[in-house]
Amino acid sequence: MNASSRSTNGILLLILSGILLATVGTQYDGFVGGLLQGAGVALVIGGAWSFGALWRHGHDSDHTWLPSKDRDRGDR
Repeated sequence: MNASSRSTNGILLLILSGILLATVGTQYDGFVGGLLQGAGVALVIGGAWSFGALWRHGHDSDHTWLPSKDRDRGDR
């Protein structure tokens, strides 16, 4: 298993955990239900952001993102 598949698996686990927490949170009332739903939504958003960053910048962990690289490619 290489680094890119581990990253993808971790992101999918993050999203699925968020969906599970949000679903379980609907079964509870009050503070606990809101806490579970909020944590679930936060995990899903974090997973979606991570997946987008991985998709946009690739699986190359040797190079970090630099704003100057976007200017060189013509992205704005």
